[in-house]
Amino acid sequence: MGHDISLAGNQPAASKTPLLKTWKDPDDVHGISRSLIGFAQFYSKYIPHFECRIEHCHNLMNLFDYSHKLTDEQFSDEVKAEIEDMKSSILSQPILQHAEPNKPTFGQTFPPKACTGSLIALERAQTLATERLLRQVDEGQREGLSL
Repeated sequence: MGHDISLAGNQPAASKTPLLKTWKDPDDVHGISRSLIGFAQFYSKYIPHFECRIEHCHNLMNLFDYSHKLTDEQFSDEVKAEIEDMKSSILSQPILQHAEPNKPTFGQTFPPKACTGSLIALERAQTLATERLLRQVDEGQREGLSL
């Protein structure tokens, strides 16, 4: 189904490696959005900060219709780098490890517009919110708390 599952964790299926290594550069916006980005989004859980790493591709998808043929200027070095980054991120380690139930869990999301903003400020705000929550929770209730 697109994933190899093992005791060490999960990773993109090895059967997808030849497809990614021979993937041709897109010539229109549809080739970027539906084909490559759609494929990469399926594996986005393996790609930290996925939305931030496809910013130039997103810009093309927002500016042009899917049938728009890309000029050499539009298919810029930045777009090419993002495409190569997606391919190599899917093909490379580390694999997505299984959660350890005895350790605390933290979640974090980044909306696409925040990618060019201040991620450090967002992380600090989340840390402060977590600290406030922990101060409010009684010591006996902290065990088993998942954030």
